[in-house]
Amino acid sequence: LSPRSTANRPAATDPEQVNQDDTPTLPTVVVKPEDRIGLQLGPLLYPLGGVIYDESAYLSVGQLQQAGVINGLDRDDGIQTADGQQFVKASYVSSLGPEVSWDAETRQVSLDCCGDPEIEPINIAVAGQNLAESGLIIEGSSFTPVAALAELNIAQVQVPNEYFVGVDQVFYVKSEGLKAIGLDVSWNADSRTLTIER
Repeated sequence: LSPRSTANRPAATDPEQVNQDDTPTLPTVVVKPEDRIGLQLGPLLYPLGGVIYDESAYLSVGQLQQAGVINGLDRDDGIQTADGQQFVKASYVSSLGPEVSWDAETRQVSLDCCGDPEIEPINIAVAGQNLAESGLIIEGSSFTPVAALAELNIAQVQVPNEYFVGVDQVFYVKSEGLKAIGLDVSWNADSRTLTIER
């Protein structure tokens, strides 16, 4: 799987780098916004779950680990972006068994793995008002529709990329992503309501 990209690629840092505790350090690379790609794992779409680097597709290590596709990462097959996100070559993932396909039109990599995760609807309250759109609990983690960000006058770009997921063509942000930008997030189990405040 090697989708073409015409952008020039800066060199990665020295791949022979090893940190103090002998854990391999992944080469850090610069990835332009136009080199971000989607990653489809079963019904879940991670809109920025991959990157194109050096004419190859790389997929988010965090998302693949959450889905149980990979356990670890070999330095030879991985890269790291400046923000610390780790990615692994799609060809490596394919060698583990899942069928990996590339859709050039949607700029998306899909894996034929991963059964249907447990997804439950929840209520969302933003700044004291109930949101019309439902949120979700996906495999035990809470997600808020991106519409909640607009209600709080927060641009989507303020939330780190790895916290977004799409389900049935609706996009959500994980609660940890809201906390990462300083929002207060609380859960009321009785009303099944996630409350978000500035």
